[in-house]
Amino acid sequence: MKNSIMAEPTVSSLHDTLQSISYNSIQQLKLSCNLVGEKGAQLIAESLLLNTSITQLQLCVLGELGIKTLAHTLKSNHSVQRLILSNNGIREKGATQISDTFKFNSTITHLDLSDNKINEIGAQFIGETLKTNNCIRYLNLSKNSISKGIQVLAVALRCNHSITQLDISCNKIETLGAIELSHSLKMNDSITDLNISSNSIGDLGITAICDALHSNSSVKNLNISRNTIKSNKSPIELSNLLRMNTSISILNLEGNLFGNPGNKLVLDSLKINTSITQLNICRMNLGIEGTEKLTEVLKLNSSITCLDVSSNFMGITSAISFLSQLKLNRSIKDLNLSYNRLGDADCDNALAELLRCNRSITSLNLCGNRLSVSTLRAISDSIKSNFSITKLDISKNRMTTSCQSEWIDKIIRSNRKLIGI
Repeated sequence: MKNSIMAEPTVSSLHDTLQSISYNSIQQLKLSCNLVGEKGAQLIAESLLLNTSITQLQLCVLGELGIKTLAHTLKSNHSVQRLILSNNGIREKGATQISDTFKFNSTITHLDLSDNKINEIGAQFIGETLKTNNCIRYLNLSKNSISKGIQVLAVALRCNHSITQLDISCNKIETLGAIELSHSLKMNDSITDLNISSNSIGDLGITAICDALHSNSSVKNLNISRNTIKSNKSPIELSNLLRMNTSISILNLEGNLFGNPGNKLVLDSLKINTSITQLNICRMNLGIEGTEKLTEVLKLNSSITCLDVSSNFMGITSAISFLSQLKLNRSIKDLNLSYNRLGDADCDNALAELLRCNRSITSLNLCGNRLSVSTLRAISDSIKSNFSITKLDISKNRMTTSCQSEWIDKIIRSNRKLIGI
């Protein structure tokens, strides 16, 4: 049930349904984007006292009293395992009430409190709870304002060994917070997925995180994208980490402007790194020099299977060399080349040859590249003999909607293997 305002009679009916024995097999209750309201939240909370089947609960716009009632009910509920309360505006007070729940609840393993206007005081209460809670595996605190509250959370992570996935992106975390987190990463051996993107941890923050990960072998998925990094020190530390680390397999560096020297350092390390399989270097302003370096990397690296190099202003000559190298690559399966201005006539043959010769790529994104009709004609001709591609995106190029539909139809007729275009 989504995108509706739930009137009291509707919630009351749902309340009765959830309490009835005949419907006690319902396992998921998702009411996101519904204005449940305080009264609705109270009725749903009451139903949870008797219902023992619901394992996933997703509610939105509960109000202050609604959060309080739900938090109290969950202290004695032992069926809910996934609790999703994103976009509820629970703020500091709600964070305190939810934190108190976990002194009694030992069944919830998945907790999403994203986009809730939780400040640093609210984060401190959550941090204190994490010091003793050993049930939560997934914790999403993204899109809040925990800021300096990360310091209490970081301290908690030194003794918490249950959380495996932590998302603290978009939280106004600065350098000192990242340094505190880095100390915890040296002691924590449970976190496998760490997202600290869209903060302001800066050069020193990234450097500290990289230093910590030298002695950490648990983090597999690292997202440090969009962190206002604009100097050369952190690329040096990141390069050293990638040369030595063998545990990180997914790396997201999107939007970090290392500059040409920094880009080259990081890319060079990928020549010998064999653990990273998914790499996002979107919006890093690679330019001509960075693209040339990436072309060198792909001659030696055979571990990357998913590569996002979109929005990088490759330059025509370097882009052609890059596409030519991809003809020989046998590891990349998912490739995003969107918004790279590949619509130049000189790229026609390179794109056509890529599709004619490469047999590993299954998903190719060419969105927003100003592709001309002649380029689309070359793609259509080449794809006739390519039966590995199953997804192709040619949207938002230089053509009208009717023209785009016409070419999509032609390409699909050329290759019946395509299931997404």
